[in-house]
Amino acid sequence: MGCNQAFAHAMGQLHPNQLVGLTDFDLPYLSDEDAAYYQVCDRMVMERGEADLNIIEPQTFKDGEQRWINVNRLPMHDSEGQVIGVLGIFKDITDHLRAQQSLEIREKYLSTISAIQRPLLTWSWDWTPTCQTHFGRPGDSGCSQSGLFF
Repeated sequence: MGCNQAFAHAMGQLHPNQLVGLTDFDLPYLSDEDAAYYQVCDRMVMERGEADLNIIEPQTFKDGEQRWINVNRLPMHDSEGQVIGVLGIFKDITDHLRAQQSLEIREKYLSTISAIQRPLLTWSWDWTPTCQTHFGRPGDSGCSQSGLFF
């Protein structure tokens, strides 16, 4: 296994050289189930010779937090065109997904408020009896013909 600085850091290592020659099963923050899954994904890319792009997966980081990553797996070829490995690239998109979820919740909230507000604004309120009791007859100061105070 080889990697870049970002992946080494995600796996709790200071330098990519610390992961050279390891397998997914050797990584300290991957369960055996996750390691097996990643190896199957890599093997499929190698067998097909085609990239897997923008795959959203959970990933456990060195602090134990499960985050979401966008993964791209690309087959690596030798000079004769034979697939010799997989280049894996990932980006932590957890904060983006959380922001997107917050916006979706906000949109639902605002849609609900709008749906409730619309009938209230168009309702024909008859405040005349209350207005007359407290402020006099329509046309008197403080009470309009429409029953609204101005």
